[in-house]
Amino acid sequence: MKAEASGACQACGRVEKLHFDHDHETGEPRGFLCHSCNTTEGAFKDDYSRLLRLYDYCTKQRRLKLVG
Repeated sequence: MKAEASGACQACGRVEKLHFDHDHETGEPRGFLCHSCNTTEGAFKDDYSRLLRLYDYCTKQRRLKLVG
C-alpha cells in the first residue's frame, strides 16, 4: 500500500514522513497521510460533514477578501 502513496500524502501531495491512515470504526486501511492531514482528520474525528463546513467557511472568507 505504501508504494501506492509514492512517498507523498494521498490527500495533499506533500512529500514528507507519512502516517498510516485507517478507518477508526472498522480498522480498515485507507492510505498514507502527512502529519498535517492526519492530525486534521483526527481533530475532526472522521466527521467529514464538519470538515466540509470548515472548507466552505474558509473559501467564503477568501472570496470576501478578494471582493473587499
